[in-house]
Amino acid sequence: LQRYYQCRGYYVRTSVPIPYRKKVRGIEKTFYKFLDMVAIRNSEVLLIECRSFRNVKKLKPAIERICRFYDYVDKAFEILSIPIHSATLRKLMYVEDDDWDRLATYDKLLQKCGIELIRISSIVEELIKCAEREQELRKTRGEGDILLSIIAFLVRNINRTTASRTHGEHI
Repeated sequence: LQRYYQCRGYYVRTSVPIPYRKKVRGIEKTFYKFLDMVAIRNSEVLLIECRSFRNVKKLKPAIERICRFYDYVDKAFEILSIPIHSATLRKLMYVEDDDWDRLATYDKLLQKCGIELIRISSIVEELIKCAEREQELRKTRGEGDILLSIIAFLVRNINRTTASRTHGEHI
């Protein structure tokens, strides 16, 4: 996801510490949770979490915890006096396709928390296009993102392997 948003022109910060206060034995202490990523471009701020619900049996409590976590994020922005009042703030949660169907029944709860649910597979095509643009930069200027080049290489080889298996099954 980091490469995807960087390619789209966002400034990206990963593992952003989010402070929250909690009483322990009568003493209020500050603890930290970590937001997976913040992406900023012009007047848009994206608060991004990647989650897997594969082994989660009770989805509703898990989603409620995520809503509380985003509340901590909102409070942290207020406490730190980060001027986001003029920015468009979006809360995004990327999930695997397998989890998408399971989470569909909790769509209203997610909307109530202001969280947009996105399939991780939805960015793959754009990421591949970005990798191809980066490869052209590497050819012409000797620059570019090596990780995106590796992603493009892997996708090409996966497609070839899949095609050869499909072709082999029909023979």
